[in-house]
Amino acid sequence: MARILVIEDEPSTRTLLESRVQDLGHDVVTCDTGAMGLARAREASFDLFLVDVHLGAGIDGYEVCRRLRMMPHTATSPVVLVSGRVQRHEEMHAGYEAGCQLFLLKTDLLQLSDVLQAMLRYKALQDDLERQNKLLEERNRRLSEERQRGADLERALRDSDVRGKVFHELASGRPDGVLVVDTEGVVVATDRGAQELFGRELAGLHLADVAPRSGLEAFARDAVVEAREGLRFDLPAKPGRASRSLSATVLPFLPGTAAGAGGRCVLLYDAGKRRIVADLMRLDSAGPPRREAAALVEAARRTYTPSVILGSGSAMQAARAAVTAAAQGTAPVLLEGEAGTGRRFAARVIHFTGQGSGSFLEVDCGALSSDSLELELFGCLADAMPGIYSDRAGLVHRAQSGTLYLAEVHSLPLEQQRRLLMLVERGEVLRVGSTRPEQVDVRLVASTSVDLEREVRAGRFNAQLMERLKPGAIRLPALCDRREDIVEWARTFARQHGARFGVQALSPEVESLLTLCEWAGNLSELSDTVQRSLQACRAAGARAVGVEHLPPALRELPAARSPRTLQPPPPPEVAPLGTHLVPPAQYAGAGPWIVGVPGRDAAIEVPISLREFEKLCLLCALARTKGDKLKAAKLLAVGKSTFYRKITRHGI
Repeated sequence: MARILVIEDEPSTRTLLESRVQDLGHDVVTCDTGAMGLARAREASFDLFLVDVHLGAGIDGYEVCRRLRMMPHTATSPVVLVSGRVQRHEEMHAGYEAGCQLFLLKTDLLQLSDVLQAMLRYKALQDDLERQNKLLEERNRRLSEERQRGADLERALRDSDVRGKVFHELASGRPDGVLVVDTEGVVVATDRGAQELFGRELAGLHLADVAPRSGLEAFARDAVVEAREGLRFDLPAKPGRASRSLSATVLPFLPGTAAGAGGRCVLLYDAGKRRIVADLMRLDSAGPPRREAAALVEAARRTYTPSVILGSGSAMQAARAAVTAAAQGTAPVLLEGEAGTGRRFAARVIHFTGQGSGSFLEVDCGALSSDSLELELFGCLADAMPGIYSDRAGLVHRAQSGTLYLAEVHSLPLEQQRRLLMLVERGEVLRVGSTRPEQVDVRLVASTSVDLEREVRAGRFNAQLMERLKPGAIRLPALCDRREDIVEWARTFARQHGARFGVQALSPEVESLLTLCEWAGNLSELSDTVQRSLQACRAAGARAVGVEHLPPALRELPAARSPRTLQPPPPPEVAPLGTHLVPPAQYAGAGPWIVGVPGRDAAIEVPISLREFEKLCLLCALARTKGDKLKAAKLLAVGKSTFYRKITRHGI
């Protein structure tokens, strides 16, 4: 409902306008002279003014309009001049010069509703623009004050004896923003700092919508029972807000806390605000004391060993052997595989099993913008970028004599790929703003979840860099392609995480159900599922994880599977030990899933093993669909990529 002031000297017209405006649901105030109308306008605020052009006494409508435009609190409110006759061009020109928005004839008041709606919409836009301008002015003021405080701080502390202490307090201070999310990743509470970082209200939004394509939602979801820290991502620039580089730490709420199990607390740190501190201190990180660091490195070497990479299949045996061989060399390594297959763990195994004495540093190439990634990897010279007050070392420099792990290297921009090629070929790095290459000794380990050759053909990846990485490629198979390892990994995760819950056992029914799942998230999804099940088991007071403690999607898995499961025909009465002979007629008459296999003899030998039975299942589906692989995959209720992997593995 809007508040409208009507200035009209004719009583009948004034009453008519008042009645019409009230019928439209607005609050109306009327005056019979221009002077009285201006007095009321000074006393209260109005959203719109209806002013008669030819007021009988005192000032006319043009002068009223002109004076309304001169008062600050009425300057943005639209003025509609009302006239009893058709205006001449000179009169209309005078009205628009005085500042009115529209002329309305008293003989055409049927248009009053449309006029008011249009003018009030114009007023709302004006108010919104004014609010945005005020917010922008306030933000610019605060930014200017922050810059001034930073400059004053730098000048005051350059020669101060307490410089180190003050800088450490700044670098390890409070987070710049805090988010509390529920079990589904929806923000349920936030502080003012987080709202200022993102520039909007966040309550009720999902983390995937708060920071899209940043990895924050997955990073928070994986923090089940332990804190996770170190995620770096960028917020793109928006009108009135510059781009920002943030880092996140996630703290899970355990059972018994006020928030309950499953929730997360996300602490956000503005890397840009702390950059001046890190640059002036020229410290990589606080780090543990030297005596403790030696013990931690030794513990890491015992933890990250090739023997911990579980798997009894031929693909995993080959991958484990390749990781062991790669750890003894210094050539670049490319870890290929889907997300969650253990690529980061394999990279740590290569580092800690090798002979390098430096640090293991990593960066997700897809989580940072091009400029931030270039600065993070290669460093820069002083004054090469705004806000940088001293030479800055990149991850390449800080990983000297160690390992630099680049996750999702295919996301690296082409310009950074050329810089990386210089590092791989000549062991040289070029800082931003520098023309003099620096020699470094760094072991490069990269990972990717896509086909790099396809990326090269599409022009998104440097062909020379791929040639340097491909010879050291190690393929880590998806978990659904090595189902024989699922139970072993599940038991391992139960032992790793079970100590804190007092439960480490999985029932046979649970182990059987785990082998039925596709595990699109691979080992990461399996680990998360085991941890959640252990939590539910402890809450129920049970001694072993049962089916009732699994997530709902897993509990419902048997019922969701197709009833048309391929069943082997009954064995004949007489058969060699370990095999049975099945005539083709038995396959042909057993229904749509059991068909004859082309190219077989009258009696086919089917060894009783899961591997051969799976191969027979694939052949039956292909025979049923006359060789159409897409239809065969749909018939077997598996994904296209899974079907192609299986027929390749079986040599079909």
